[in-house]
Amino acid sequence: MGFVGGLVGGYMEAGELGQKARMKRAEGMSQKNAAYSKASKVERDAEARGEVAAMNMRRMRVNEAKDKATARAADAMSGVNVTSRDGGRERAIDVLYETQAADMQTAASVDSLNAVNEALGYRRAGDLAQFVANAEADQFNRMAKRQRVGAFAGGVAGLAGALAGFSAAGKGEGLMGALQGSRIGSSFAWSMDPNMSKFASQGWEKDMLSMLKGGGK
Repeated sequence: MGFVGGLVGGYMEAGELGQKARMKRAEGMSQKNAAYSKASKVERDAEARGEVAAMNMRRMRVNEAKDKATARAADAMSGVNVTSRDGGRERAIDVLYETQAADMQTAASVDSLNAVNEALGYRRAGDLAQFVANAEADQFNRMAKRQRVGAFAGGVAGLAGALAGFSAAGKGEGLMGALQGSRIGSSFAWSMDPNMSKFASQGWEKDMLSMLKGGGK
């Protein structure tokens, strides 16, 4: 009978909606994982740059010590008064290296802060993508539930109408019984979901009328 096909069709569509929900959740998780992976890469790259910067700082300090020792010896040989305002060559080298060190530290701090913000942005984007995907998946699941309930209600009402039609057939009321079943099935299905009404009226009325007419011959 047609209402049986509607019931089966409703459950099939509900299954398809459930599959869409699962796909959406998987999509959201994939997007989140990809975003978190990018964030981790940003942090690893920043850490590697920080290690290089620290190594360069150590090398600079070694060079500073050597240059200052050379300048100190040269000042001593030339009789420069290192306690004066100028402070001699060593003082000049000290100022030069400290300025360079400050610049390096500033650059490293800015790079680290940018990396933190970039990684945070990736993770927030990943969390948002998963949230949106889960919300869409929940909507698909709700639609699937309504689909199943509506199809079941329409099928049961259609069956009840069909039985009523058979019962009334002997009294010459088969047509009214079948039509009543159709109306009941459609009303039940529509109350569950507007899209469900089609499952209660997929042509079973015509099939039922044909059967009733055949049985009445």
